[in-house]
Amino acid sequence: MKAIRLLLVGLLIAGTSIFIGSAKAADTSVTLSCVTFSWPDTIYRPLPGGNVTFNMSYQSTCPYDVLLVKYTLTDKFGTAQESNSIVGLKKGVLANQSQTWYGFGSSTAVEPFSLVFVFENFASYGLINPSPKSVTFNFTERTPISPTPTPTVTITATPAPAPTVTVTSTPAPAPTVYVSNPADETLKDLVTSLKAQISLLNTKVKKICAVKPKPKGC
Repeated sequence: MKAIRLLLVGLLIAGTSIFIGSAKAADTSVTLSCVTFSWPDTIYRPLPGGNVTFNMSYQSTCPYDVLLVKYTLTDKFGTAQESNSIVGLKKGVLANQSQTWYGFGSSTAVEPFSLVFVFENFASYGLINPSPKSVTFNFTERTPISPTPTPTVTITATPAPAPTVTVTSTPAPAPTVYVSNPADETLKDLVTSLKAQISLLNTKVKKICAVKPKPKGC
């Protein structure tokens, strides 16, 4: 009987641990006393030199006003990185709060991060304040964007077109053709006849001049 009880207790503890672990992994809200804190499930990690907006809502179901509700983002060593609060939260209201978180996490903050929640009543109520509650907080990592490669442009110089050279052969000069003219033939015959007559006269003059005494004019 004792062994069965121990087994049941063990199973209950194991089941509870599994439930708490899985619930915390998906927690985006926490209830402390009569105030529920809620925040977005996706908060990108602030880049160095950049920032992100963190929104927190406070839903009060309290029948009275609350002195203080506060959240603090802490790192592994409990060092506060960001914090915000509402003083004098009215009963039964929903209050929304926006805060800018800067790129703190790249050099000083050490993971894991936690969100720590605080609730305080007015002292005049005589109520005991609940203990702060802490949950693990994880940033959503940014997906790197691969730049589109710049296309390679190859510039090929276009050569200037070669000049067009036209070679024209010089034709050989046409041979000179002499065409016979009948008038020229007649003149040629006349010249030949005159030459013969002159030669004959020269012969006669020589014979006359050979006579002694020589005639006058020889």
